[in-house]
Amino acid sequence: MKRKCLGILAFILLAGSPSTVVAQTTEENIAAKDSVKESKWSAKLDKIQEKVGDHLKISGFILGRAQYCSAKTNYGGFDIRMLRFIGSGSITKDFDYRFQMEFAGSPRILDAWLHWKKFSFFQIRAGQQKRPFVYENPWSPVTLGMSEYSQATLKLAGFFDRVGEHACGGRDVGITFMGDLLQLPTHHLFRYEVGVYNGNGINKTDNNNSKDVIGTFSVLPIKHLQIGGGFWVGKFGPEGECVDRKRWTTGFKYDDKRYVLVGEYISSRGKKYGDETSGNKADGWYLTAGAPVAKKLKAFVKYDVYRDDQTWRSQISKYFVALNWELHKNLILQATYFYTDDNNLGVKNYNTAVAQMFVRF
Repeated sequence: MKRKCLGILAFILLAGSPSTVVAQTTEENIAAKDSVKESKWSAKLDKIQEKVGDHLKISGFILGRAQYCSAKTNYGGFDIRMLRFIGSGSITKDFDYRFQMEFAGSPRILDAWLHWKKFSFFQIRAGQQKRPFVYENPWSPVTLGMSEYSQATLKLAGFFDRVGEHACGGRDVGITFMGDLLQLPTHHLFRYEVGVYNGNGINKTDNNNSKDVIGTFSVLPIKHLQIGGGFWVGKFGPEGECVDRKRWTTGFKYDDKRYVLVGEYISSRGKKYGDETSGNKADGWYLTAGAPVAKKLKAFVKYDVYRDDQTWRSQISKYFVALNWELHKNLILQATYFYTDDNNLGVKNYNTAVAQMFVRF
């Protein structure tokens, strides 16, 4: 009897009080039930994804920014620069689609297009999309390498266009014809994109009887290297008040995902809408180089020039250096410094530092 009592006492000391045992058992049961629920939900999501397959893929990214500028016209600070939601997929093997929305600031549609891709030499993309003008334009903000696009891209490719168009991110509504020609052992020798667009930017209908015609043509002497140019012919503004938008570009781009080298010259003819005193000419050029300097660390440099009336007195020159640290494929930290020589401001020379964080999902 004494041994039995000692055994019971030892069990209580080792296992805890009865209430403790009951509490532990209850917590374990709850955890087990939660695990079962989670497994069921995971299984349901897997089944949904299996049924959906390639028909719908959801992704997006958040771009947070902190910046400092020594010019008194820029106060710097912190902001959520971009919050993108992207859906894409295939309807059949010959048709795919994409839509993209921006939620930072006022929510708006960026992309909404359908792409027919049956043949490599002739494809059609219809809807709201990137304009096929300037090699830098198709790059996403995540893969650009530094804090901003070149000035000529921003002013002459439909981002914050000098003509007076609202901010469009290089996009318009229309139809694009594209293709790759003459297959070589490793790649196609020629590539083209040409299309017809409203000329009034994203999320708007046309307001004149003219349409913009834009195209880019490239030769690829080796894989990953494009050499060529493009054109843009159109008008901007309401019927009867239109201004010309006639542009051309020439340049090259090498991008094998590790090393990047791209340079381009862009020229524009046409006044600014609503400003009769504006010049009729503008141009700009840039040269960007990028290379890995360590594992998951890549460096970029850029020389960037824009002239709003194609004279040296209107020239703005920027000199960039940037580092991109890929902590994870879905997490990238970026630091950019650039020096600006601006002939149009009272403060001609100033410094800007920008830190950005990309989070993909």
